[in-house]
Amino acid sequence: MQKSLFAIACVALITWAAASCKGEGDTTGETTQPVAERTPEDYLEQGKQFALETKAVLGKNLVQAIQTQGAAGAVAFCSERAYPLTDSMAVALGASLKRVSDRNRNPQNAANAAELAYIQECRSLQQQGMPLKPRLTESGDRVTAYYPILAAAMCLQCHGTPESQVLPETLAAIRQKYPDDKATGFAEGDLRGIWVVEMQR
Repeated sequence: MQKSLFAIACVALITWAAASCKGEGDTTGETTQPVAERTPEDYLEQGKQFALETKAVLGKNLVQAIQTQGAAGAVAFCSERAYPLTDSMAVALGASLKRVSDRNRNPQNAANAAELAYIQECRSLQQQGMPLKPRLTESGDRVTAYYPILAAAMCLQCHGTPESQVLPETLAAIRQKYPDDKATGFAEGDLRGIWVVEMQR
């Protein structure tokens, strides 16, 4: 009789232990799942969304400036409000965002060596008629994503051919605020610059 009771107790103990290993013994009903490591594609997608959200905010305000003050007024908007709006979006999104170019208007938008390398790669791909792709670099606990910015039709009011697409009054406003401007002469679809989005790993 004692041996039978001992055997029953052993079976019950083994059954309970097996159930616990499967999570069935957890009274909360929750199981612990490993946290999936983020892939480079995840960071590229997140950075893309950050850039698009910031672009939407800048674009909305720029269109309003053009509608109310004309293209010449848009030059003032870019000079006075583009940076604060971009910085505000960076704080809201918890990332660092900027637009840079090798043909910059504002000296603060000049590309550094790493950014120039990506710009040159994009220009080479465009010349070959190949699609442009974003790039991701990693350093310590930070990842940096680069995305091309192509000139849209609306951009040519301030970035197109001087005197024809960029009207004289707009050109005068540009030259007054940016005497070293390099950002005219673009055609629709040209690479105008890049987004640089830095994120915490």
